[in-house]
Amino acid sequence: MIVQTDLESSEIAVLKTAVELLTAAGYTLTARLLRNVLLKMGLNV
Repeated sequence: MIVQTDLESSEIAVLKTAVELLTAAGYTLTARLLRNVLLKMGLNV
């Protein structure tokens, strides 16, 4: 078992947070694109 230093574990936490933010942003953009497509098709969402 490898013991991580505080710096390494905090870097990993930052990376996880960045991935979560990017994922959330991706979902938001996808939802907006889908909504725009539906609006163009004449459906109000």
